[in-house]
Amino acid sequence: MNNRLRKNILDLSYNKYLLYVSLSVMLITMYLVALLIATLTNQIQTQFIHFIILILTSIIILTPASGMLIHSLHHLKRIPQLIGELDPNTKI
Repeated sequence: MNNRLRKNILDLSYNKYLLYVSLSVMLITMYLVALLIATLTNQIQTQFIHFIILILTSIIILTPASGMLIHSLHHLKRIPQLIGELDPNTKI
């Protein structure tokens, strides 16, 4: 495979991970804003069982979103280095 084709594949991969980062940040932000609004409007009841359900729901939503964010950020840092190794004349 020639370098131009590899660079194009890495560019597509970079765009994919950039989309994942955007999606993760939006999901986490929307969840936290919704949680804040629900708390301020007293929609969340203060009983112990409701807090347990809220914590479990938060873990279920925030853990995969945070994992996807961290994983994608790792790839976003690595891909420009790979592109630079393919073509030293490319400015990153």
